[in-house]
Amino acid sequence: LEQDLHIFDGADVEAQIAQATAALQDTREKIDRALAESQIILSSILEAEERAAECDVLLTRYHRLAAQYKADIQRLSLIVEGEEAYHEVPQVTKCPYCEGTITPRKRISYIAASKVEMERTMAQLSGLEDTEKDVEERKKEIKAEVSGLYIVGVKGIRGSLQTPAPKKKGFFAKFKKDKTAR
Repeated sequence: LEQDLHIFDGADVEAQIAQATAALQDTREKIDRALAESQIILSSILEAEERAAECDVLLTRYHRLAAQYKADIQRLSLIVEGEEAYHEVPQVTKCPYCEGTITPRKRISYIAASKVEMERTMAQLSGLEDTEKDVEERKKEIKAEVSGLYIVGVKGIRGSLQTPAPKKKGFFAKFKKDKTAR
C-alpha cells in the first residue's frame, strides 16, 4: 500500500481537487444559463404556437362563413332567376272555365332586394377572402418564427453545452507514468 501511495509524492492533490471543483462549477453555471435560456425559448415557442392555433381557429371559422356566404349567394341567385322566369309566364286574363275576365293581382318583385343583398354578400365574401389571406400570411410568419426559435435557440443552447473541452490527461495518468519510470 505504501508503494502505491508513493506515486502521489510531489503531486498537489488539493490543487487538482480545487481545479476539478472549479471546472464542475463552471459546467453547472453553463447548465443553469442554458436552462434559463431554454425556458425563455420554450415560453416563446409556446406563445407562438398558441398564436398559430388561434390563426387555425380563425381560418376554420372563416371557411365556414365563406361557405355560408356562398350558400346565401346561391339562394339569392335562385330567387332572382325564379322571379325572372315568373315574368316570362304569360298572365292569364280569361278564366278557362267561364271565359270571364280575371284581373291579375299586383305581385311584389323581390329582384331588386335580392340583387342588393347579393351584391352586399359578394362584397362581404371578397373582404373575407382578403382577411383569410392575411391570416394565412400571419400563420406562415408565426411558423417561420417557431422554426427560427427551434433552429437558433435550441441548437444554440445545445452547441454552447456541447463545446468539447480540450482533452486532458487523467488525474491518475500522470502518476502511472511516474510509476513506470521507476
